[in-house]
Amino acid sequence: MPIPRKPEVKSPAGHWPQLHAAIEAGADAVYFGLKHFTARAKAGFDLAELPEALRTLHGRGVRGYVTFNTLIFEHELAEAARVIAAIAEAGADGMIVQDYSAVRLAREIAPHLKLHGSTQMSITDARGVELARGMGIHRVTLARELSLDEIRAIGAETDGDLEIFVHGALRGVDAAPIAGSVRRPAAYLTSCWWTAASNRWPTRAICSRPAICTRCARFRKSQPPASRRSKSKAAIRTPTMWH
Repeated sequence: MPIPRKPEVKSPAGHWPQLHAAIEAGADAVYFGLKHFTARAKAGFDLAELPEALRTLHGRGVRGYVTFNTLIFEHELAEAARVIAAIAEAGADGMIVQDYSAVRLAREIAPHLKLHGSTQMSITDARGVELARGMGIHRVTLARELSLDEIRAIGAETDGDLEIFVHGALRGVDAAPIAGSVRRPAAYLTSCWWTAASNRWPTRAICSRPAICTRCARFRKSQPPASRRSKSKAAIRTPTMWH
């Protein structure tokens, strides 16, 4: 019977304090974003800080992965190529991507750079894993809404390198942790209603606000009293199609 491989424990870092905390806590790897092309750009590193961040991690034997997990607009392709080249030159251990255009750019610019498929790719089965691998993805982060049994089944059907979230999506504590496939319609609404990008900062985060179906009383009954609701996030009235 083969000996199970020890999984890599990876921690997020918004900036220097979180990066140092992850190192001291014993993380095997840290992932973090920059000020652009990342879903958490409000809490990211400047591109000029990237080499020092990676030197800090590598000096303690910790791997560093850079998130590049937004969809890229056509007018951003030249800047995206420049940033990908800088990530590779700085010595990142890998880059976490969502957009297959980023995959193609990275394969052309830095073929040695390992690419990890973001959970925002919404990969939920072994066929999706193999498709990503065929495109040049080294590791796939599975969709967060999968159960342990589903993850186990995918692992049995592919020998690809898999990653899962074991802690996250705490903004929706009253709902299952969700990634792209369920949350994406709300992200698209954010983009359409407020002309904000659907998966990058700044976002209105309507996927995390209480939703009230105009023809359904069940949701209202399940909500906490008004005194316990956040006053900073107004409820959004949604059409029946959101059932």
